[in-house]
Amino acid sequence: MTTFAAQVSELTKRLEAHQAEETGMKERYKVLITEMAETKAALGRATAELAIEQGNEVTSENLKVWFDQTGNGPAPEEILTKLLDGGQLSAVEGYVAWQDHQNYSKPFYLRLISESADFVELVSHKSRSGPTPFFSAFDELFEQKVLSTDLKERQMRHVARTNNLEVILKLAAAHHRNVLDHCSDFEMLKKLVAVNPKVMNNVRSDVTGRVLKMRELVAIAPKCAYFATSPITTNAGVGTRDSDQKKFTKVYNWLMSTGERKLIKAEVKAPEPTAQAPKKKFKI
Repeated sequence: MTTFAAQVSELTKRLEAHQAEETGMKERYKVLITEMAETKAALGRATAELAIEQGNEVTSENLKVWFDQTGNGPAPEEILTKLLDGGQLSAVEGYVAWQDHQNYSKPFYLRLISESADFVELVSHKSRSGPTPFFSAFDELFEQKVLSTDLKERQMRHVARTNNLEVILKLAAAHHRNVLDHCSDFEMLKKLVAVNPKVMNNVRSDVTGRVLKMRELVAIAPKCAYFATSPITTNAGVGTRDSDQKKFTKVYNWLMSTGERKLIKAEVKAPEPTAQAPKKKFKI
């Protein structure tokens, strides 16, 4: 065997040994990664349990680090229930708001929504995609939570179906978009504008351009005049350069004055002819 032949043989054996070692190291690395992930998950769970045991304050960010960032999320329902039992509602609210809406059981969601101080925020990051435990609980408690919560001036991303007038009016007062589905009925619309004239944003020209309807709405809530459209605005003499306030004044005055004239016309009747004695026949 020549010198070069011996060298090739030796180097080939050495490379095969390196490759075998590399394969072994890769397999060991896979095992190590799995073991590290399991250890991180166990550490996250243990850390959460320790915090609960010691009564330490826990945040939603803590829960994300302990569970989701270890690849072992979401946090178990058992852990979240223990936090609720310990009065750490805000941590659970913040965490669940960020989570998918079908990770936990309906009884858990019922409890969380029932206790939630701000159920609007709890649902604001979620989207409906068919029936889920979360939305089943949400719909069940919706009316109760609306009536017991300060909705402030904001729009709800999700509004459950309801025929409860008190609930509908509270939703309307919070934001006009909350009652989109209720504005097509004119009798309901009259109730809605009384609490928030901005619900007129939800109606079309079959209302905003109709004299009789707009006169009735403006009589309930004068600010409805801001939303008038043609032919009312044309008849009221509104110009293209008129400010919103000037448009309001012209429309309001026109609707009210024409309404009064029609009322007066209806009430003032022509005098009925007085009875006359029959004429005597003239005798020659």
